[in-house]
Formats: sequence, C-alpha cells, structure tokens
Amino acid sequence: MTITSDWTRLRNKLMRDLSLFFTSCSATEDRLEHYALVDAAQVPEMRSNTRLIERLHGVRLFSLTQEHGIEKYGPILIPLCEASDRNIDASLISAMRSGWAVSWLGSTLPLMKLAEHLVQYMNGRLADGREVLVRYYDPRVLPVFLEHAEKTLIEGLMAPIAHWAWWDRQMKFTSRVGDRLHFSAKFAEINISQQLQEAFSKRAIEDLIQGMLLEHTDKDEFASWLPQVLYCAVAKHVSAAQQIGLISISNIYLYVSLALRTHPRFFSLLALESKGTCPITEIDLPQLVLAVIDDDWNILSSDGKHEIETLRQTITTEICLDVEHFRGR
Repeated sequence: MTITSDWTRLRNKLMRDLSLFFTSCSATEDRLEHYALVDAAQVPEMRSNTRLIERLHGVRLFSLTQEHGIEKYGPILIPLCEASDRNIDASLISAMRSGWAVSWLGSTLPLMKLAEHLVQYMNGRLADGREVLVRYYDPRVLPVFLEHAEKTLIEGLMAPIAHWAWWDRQMKFTSRVGDRLHFSAKFAEINISQQLQEAFSKRAIEDLIQGMLLEHTDKDEFASWLPQVLYCAVAKHVSAAQQIGLISISNIYLYVSLALRTHPRFFSLLALESKGTCPITEIDLPQLVLAVIDDDWNILSSDGKHEIETLRQTITTEICLDVEHFRGR
C-alpha cells in the first residue's frame, strides 16, 4: 500500500462526507451562501498559486487585517457555486492531503461581508498584554476555540453562520450550528483568557510531539504516511505514555519516538517494567531504556518495520471508514 492509494481512500471518504452533508443542507436550508475556508498556511499550492485563488474567486482574509504583509499564509474564503459535492473544485479536496486545512460554512452573508465578519475575530491579547493572532479558523484549533472561548464571543462569531463543518482529529465530520442572522456583533480585539490558553496547550501536545519527531528524523522516514495517519499514531502513543505515568515532554517524546521509529511494541515492555512504580513519581524512562537487555532490543527491532507498516494500514482503515451521518453540535 502506498501513500497514493491511502490518499485515494481518504479522498473517497471526504467526498462521501460532503455528499451527505450537502444533501442535508439542501433538504433543510435555503437562501444561504456556501463557502470553503482554507488555511493556506498548511497548503503550499494555496500559498503560491495566485491564479488558482483568482479562479476560485477566493478572498485572502489577512489582506483585510494588520497581517496583510503575510496574507498568503492566512485563511482563504472561497464561495461555492451551490451546496453540492459534485461542484466542489478538486483543489479544495486536495488541500486536505496536507492535513486539516479546510472547513465548510453556510451563511446569510455574501462573500465580502462574511470575510469582514470573520477577520474581526483574528486579533487577540493575552493577559500580560501581548498581542497575538487567533488562528481559530484552523480546523485543528476551531473545536477548542468554540468550546472554551467566552460564550458571548462565540455567539457573535456564529451569529450570521448557519453551519460550520470540519473533519476532527479522528477524521469524523463534525458540524456546529449557528444562528443564521443577518447581523453580527463587533469585536475589535479578543481577550485570551488563561483558561483558553491552557485548553489550547493541552490539545496541542500531540502536535508538539509530532513536530519534534519529524524534526529529528530523515525527511523520507514518514514520507509514506498521510499527516492524518501519522497524527493518529502519535496520539495513540502519547496516550499510552501518559497512562503509564509519563509527564514531562522529553520523556513522552522519547517514548513516542521509540515506539514509532525503533520498535512499536516498546511501550508494552515499558508498561511491564514500570509495575510497582509509585504513581506520583514520574517514571525514569531513560533508565528503563538502558535496562533493556540486548536480546530484547534485537528481537524488537527485527520486527519493527512490519509492525509499523501494520500500524499505518490499521489507522488508515480506521479513519477512512464509511460513515452514515455527520455529527452535529
């Protein structure tokens, strides 16, 4: 199995999800404009291909903000001809090959009005006074933002939006319902609470570990992995590391890197080695690594390649499963 065949399976799943979603839209909604919102920072083609954006009639939202100097790295709002998967430009689906890059909106507002509405929520300020860019439009961030930001803030954001849909980190299609009003509240700046910061940090640990893993490996080591599949594999091992008591980022990273680069059964060995360890005291993972005898290293490393490939195929199958409906919120 290759990354091309994996992508074909995932693309088919994405199209099935959109077909079901747009069918439900056409059955229950009228007089709405429909849009794709692409996080161009994740998609090289969307950053570099100006003609593509012009053909899609897309609006680069950073061009309307103080981030206009780096507008090609910002989100792009793209109008859809109609709510139908048959009319979705192939480049919008292909953008998902880079990761979680596209979400889908239905709104009472026309293109420029919706663009102006969305940019109101991009500038924030931390408790210490520092100004920040709020990347709520990133589908990886959006669920956390909608769950933990102030209620009045979310009500304002969603006021003219009938629905906002995206694929979550397990590739389940999820939709948030708004109020579909013709007006919206004005926000000059968002105050980023400590609670919201902590929520973002808690949800970002898998991305941090994945970034460290890719930084410290050869560029071709995970070339056959779709980013969605690699993330799910990292998340699986981060969870296992936390379950046996690991706390520090360095130990969790060591655990995950060993599981995904040396031998994927290593975490089960550590679970056995760590029995009897006081749950309040973090396991000394480096010491456990050194305690593994050479014969165990040889046995584990010899079947690691096969086990890793099996893991990749298993996760690919799990995230590409057929779904009968999208989950609404």
